[in-house]
Amino acid sequence: MPLPMFGTDLVGARGQISAAIANLSPLSQDRKLPEVYNYQLQNLPTKEFAHPRQLPEWGEIFS
Repeated sequence: MPLPMFGTDLVGARGQISAAIANLSPLSQDRKLPEVYNYQLQNLPTKEFAHPRQLPEWGEIFS
């Protein structure tokens, strides 16, 4: 089982981070994460942010 590629983007200006995006990109032939990853990701607690933002259009280019 190949490990997925982990990618991150941080958006910052004026000395502050305003967005952080993390992504797991599958490297398998079928371009899907192994089921064990999906299971673990679905069971993570939901984070509540003080100022949630929409994901930008480029935020899904990794996978």
